[in-house]
Amino acid sequence: MADKWHSLVDRTCETCGGHFRVQYQSAIRKNGGKFCSARCNPRVQAHNKAMVALSIGPKRAKVEVTCATCGAVFSTRVKNIARGGGKYCTRQCNPAYQPQFSPSEKNRRYNLAQNYGMTVAEYEAMLAGQRGKCAICGTWPDGRHGVLFVDHDHFEDRVRELLCGNCNTAIGLLRDDPVRAASLSAYLLKHAPSEEDRHLAISILRGGPSQGGLA
Repeated sequence: MADKWHSLVDRTCETCGGHFRVQYQSAIRKNGGKFCSARCNPRVQAHNKAMVALSIGPKRAKVEVTCATCGAVFSTRVKNIARGGGKYCTRQCNPAYQPQFSPSEKNRRYNLAQNYGMTVAEYEAMLAGQRGKCAICGTWPDGRHGVLFVDHDHFEDRVRELLCGNCNTAIGLLRDDPVRAASLSAYLLKHAPSEEDRHLAISILRGGPSQGGLA
């Protein structure tokens, strides 16, 4: 056990990508065996920067610095510089406080991830695959938002395709029941005034191309 504890293991530096060897006891420690030298260790570099900052003066001393964004001169304490801060005069100038997405976009991303387990990229890929049209009626999205809705199978917990608002609502009213949907189709076919519409609907039910479909 002692030999294994002090034996050398091969590692790859997470900073420079170089290969180095370190003792097994160091490699199994938390955050151990990740960097080949102190120069590659970000914690050591942060500590060194803090020491340089503290050499300016006491921690609570105020110094004049220039904002990295707008160029304005402002006062900050040495301890803020030691922490890696003191670069921006206000939050408006600090990129970390700038909103990455609008509130509506944040809500959209949260809704896709929380309700359907999808990312925006996956939604856009599915939308492109459907040419931006409803998977049932083949029409472009309309309504106030002009987007297609995610059709979700609640029984198997899986995403099917993207539908327009009308088709998505119709499936919900039919309770995702294909038998009920077939009965509805048979009823409409029985009362279809147009012979052309009747043949087209029968062709769709048999798996043929639809007039407004995606084919």
